[in-house]
Amino acid sequence: MNFSVPTNWDFRLLDKIKNYPIHDIYGVLDRTIVGGGRPSLVLPVVSKRYVERYVERMHSQGIKFTYILNAPCLNNLEYSKYFYRKLIKHLEWVEKIGTDYVNVSIPFLVEIIKNQFPRLKVKISTIAHVNSIQKAKMFEELGADEITLDFMINRNFSLLEKIRKSIKCKLRLVLNDICLHGCPFRYYHYNVLGHASQITNPLKGFYIDYCLIKCTIIKFINPAEMLKSRWIRPEDLQEYEKIGIDSFKICGRKNKRTEWILNTIKAYSSRRYEGNLLDIIDCIESAIGSNKHAQIREPFLQSVRQIFSYTSVRKAAFYLNMISRIPVRMYKDIFVFFNMLNTISSSIYIDNQNLRGFIDFFKKNNCLLSCEECGYCQEWAKRVIRLNEQEVDKYVRLFNKMLSNLTG
Repeated sequence: MNFSVPTNWDFRLLDKIKNYPIHDIYGVLDRTIVGGGRPSLVLPVVSKRYVERYVERMHSQGIKFTYILNAPCLNNLEYSKYFYRKLIKHLEWVEKIGTDYVNVSIPFLVEIIKNQFPRLKVKISTIAHVNSIQKAKMFEELGADEITLDFMINRNFSLLEKIRKSIKCKLRLVLNDICLHGCPFRYYHYNVLGHASQITNPLKGFYIDYCLIKCTIIKFINPAEMLKSRWIRPEDLQEYEKIGIDSFKICGRKNKRTEWILNTIKAYSSRRYEGNLLDIIDCIESAIGSNKHAQIREPFLQSVRQIFSYTSVRKAAFYLNMISRIPVRMYKDIFVFFNMLNTISSSIYIDNQNLRGFIDFFKKNNCLLSCEECGYCQEWAKRVIRLNEQEVDKYVRLFNKMLSNLTG
């Protein structure tokens, strides 16, 4: 068993993970020419020199480093000579600092790296949506050293087994995401996030997370959607090891605190967690980081102060950039929205210990029926999910109001 874990660039994190089965740590600058699966707004701000020192320390502990280059779209700029030269220059720096792996989703980028930077090993991102034997074989032929399979097939055990038997490169699964099962927003969402972390984007990191707003409303109206999501419990790792899955990815690059990352690593390493499953899921959380003392009832000015007290100068500039691009009538909702995101997970409790046996159904069934015909997750939700309905109703009202403003 080995894990690929996120970094928040805190050196304390490296000091505290020495006794865990960590194969590699992944991370990226907050803004790059390629971009990635998280927007600049929610990523820690560090310099290139800082990253170099961090990678040196990582290697001294025998841990490998994976650099993220997994945005799904480059606006066709990759075919222009100006952008191409900048891309190669960035890859030269990535290789120079001793990066072991790069995580990509664009096939053309895989070929560039394999052709010009053969020392770098390539991991295919879950953003590439490798969900069939054919796709897996194609990426393997391009030179992939490891493929992170589409999160949506995590519970399709028969397909996982067939993919494992069909290719030789390593396979990895994402453990603790909570995207909607069969999410209709997923392709668009990653595209939005990719552009929101690219230096070349004319909006300079500005984005509004329509997809987050929409899927949160869906999950709150029907909490069973949180069980349908394809996360993997710590207790169920062995079911995937039996298939031959080589490694597991722990999510958590959205300004997660060191304590949160360590708690999640500990849970999966020990294959056991007692408490709220959402404590270790890369769940809804604000760009300003977790704040247990934030209150939904805070007035507008308090919300503004709360947000800026958690941000760097560059992040404050991102917020100001955002303010300049939205209608004045939305200011209050936007700031209260960001502040509220810190308390959402405390309003929902998924009893992880009572989920024992939940996975068994999926080892024999592929979810081919509609959820309305099946009802399996709906019945489990009644037993293991507890809601603070009053608080959840407040979130839904605000999110619906924001959605109405955006679409109307």
